[in-house]
Amino acid sequence: MLLSACIITKNEESSIEKCILSIKEIANEIIILDSYSTDLTVEIAKQYTNKIFFSHWKDDFSYARNLCKENAKGKWILFLDADKELVFDKKFISQIKKEQKNQCLGLIRKEIYRLKTDNKLVSYPVGILRLFRNRKDILFLNPVHERIDSHFLHQV
Repeated sequence: MLLSACIITKNEESSIEKCILSIKEIANEIIILDSYSTDLTVEIAKQYTNKIFFSHWKDDFSYARNLCKENAKGKWILFLDADKELVFDKKFISQIKKEQKNQCLGLIRKEIYRLKTDNKLVSYPVGILRLFRNRKDILFLNPVHERIDSHFLHQV
């Protein structure tokens, strides 16, 4: 199995279907870790995957991502936020298949939700590590703004 897509959810009924549809043709498995949504998130996700797991929210994104990752069987893991969509070209899978050297690959995220008047304006592109080889030693760190970058700092 090449690619596992992992998504954590809680009350994402308005966005989960678009998220899943954006990855369903490239992901060999889609794994959802839901924090007991009270809307239709789980019912929508069940239309696309039977790999839905549950955990109470602990105010810790790293905890949730790491728990979701435990269920991934693919050689590569892709994490996608439930309110995001992945845009990729036709070479995406072939590039992952032939990748021999790198343990992770960066994704470019286009931030489009902020206003020009927002003091926290983020400029495009924003690089984020959300695609990496399935290794037990790779864990997300920090409860908020969770990252895996430190696992790859020693690589050149």
